[in-house]
Amino acid sequence: MNVFTFLVSAAISLAAVQSAVISHDAVVPFAQPTPTSVSQIAAVNFKPQLHITNGCHPYPAVDADGNTSGGLNPTGSSSAGCKGSGYGSQIYGRSTWYNGVWAIMYSWYFPKDSPLTGFGHRHDWEHIVVWLNNPAITSPEILAVSTSAHSGYTVYYPPDSDYLDGNSAKIDYYSVLLINHAFRMTSDAGETQDLIMWDQLTDAAQTALEDTDFGDANVPFKDANFETKLANSCQIYGRAVEYEGVYAFMYSWYMPKDETLPGLGHRHDWEACVVWLDDITLDEPNIVALSASAHSGYNVYYPPSSSYLDGDSAKIEYSSSYIVIDHSLSATSTAGETQDLIMWDQLTDAARAALEDTDFGSANVPFKEANFQTKLGNAYYA
Repeated sequence: MNVFTFLVSAAISLAAVQSAVISHDAVVPFAQPTPTSVSQIAAVNFKPQLHITNGCHPYPAVDADGNTSGGLNPTGSSSAGCKGSGYGSQIYGRSTWYNGVWAIMYSWYFPKDSPLTGFGHRHDWEHIVVWLNNPAITSPEILAVSTSAHSGYTVYYPPDSDYLDGNSAKIDYYSVLLINHAFRMTSDAGETQDLIMWDQLTDAAQTALEDTDFGDANVPFKDANFETKLANSCQIYGRAVEYEGVYAFMYSWYMPKDETLPGLGHRHDWEACVVWLDDITLDEPNIVALSASAHSGYNVYYPPSSSYLDGDSAKIEYSSSYIVIDHSLSATSTAGETQDLIMWDQLTDAARAALEDTDFGSANVPFKEANFQTKLGNAYYA
């Protein structure tokens, strides 16, 4: 072993010895650094505020040396032993371009998730994603906010003005059916914490967050989870009906913009695919055809190649056309991510009314009343 290798190995071994799991109230947070990059400045400018309806207050999860919080057993009241750290709390951030918009993920750590005494588990991580049009322009806009829960996400696009304090999203931490805690947007003001971005953490802290087992809670912004969480924080909308003797499931996605090249395109994009089934009363209905939307119509796959299916799940790709005009959907052999599904009849009255009445410019909501039957006619495979 040469001297250089020995010194590196010794340093790594020493760091491993020094890092430990410590009491939840002994973890010292990172002070918020002065932002220097475009992404860091945007993250500070759009830092959210957190309101606690019930449960623990947020705590730092890791310190500069890589020591991590041991959390709390789910005993006592929902906030017993976790009403705030004497060292101060922490909010963690990580950002990137995703599907043509800027995603800032903000995450908080809670020592336990215990709505009732004896229920819940040690450790909780929750997060939101604030979607911006562009962090580099003079006045970036919030396009949407996605809030996490154990079952998925709630997406607010655009968020109601009551849910914002200038550029700061107002987030509420509350218990869901006395089972666990989740986030939602709120009109109630909350508190802010010192922000530390992923690229501002020490190597020891990053390694600890990557490797520490937080039990039923997962660090949303670590390398293994970050891109998947961003994909899941989007929403898929569904509507179904019998049509021409078969059953049509329309699945729709919203994208905040359709921009194939800088400066080309438009605000908002709605795309949809229709999965055609022979008979939903059968134990195993068959996919008869797929129709994937484009601005000029639909790409119809009748029958779809087996490579375009993963069991009963159609594999759909969102891409720009070869002449770089706009984006469209097509079937693909490449695996993708799934999103939380909300059906038309499961939406709130307010959400349905908003989708019916909102002007999305060059993009149209394919599954609203005025468009649904027409879109099915255009997508029909026979």
